[in-house]
Amino acid sequence: MQILGISTFYKTMLKDLIAQDQKNQSVKEQKMLNLFDEKS
Repeated sequence: MQILGISTFYKTMLKDLIAQDQKNQSVKEQKMLNLFDEKS
């Protein structure tokens, strides 16, 4: 039972990390687009 709880905990953490990473990725893309907009 203990092992199951830990693995669920890690799965949730991984999902959060991946979601966070995708958010950061889109933020970076927005910043890049904004830079291009300012230059033109």
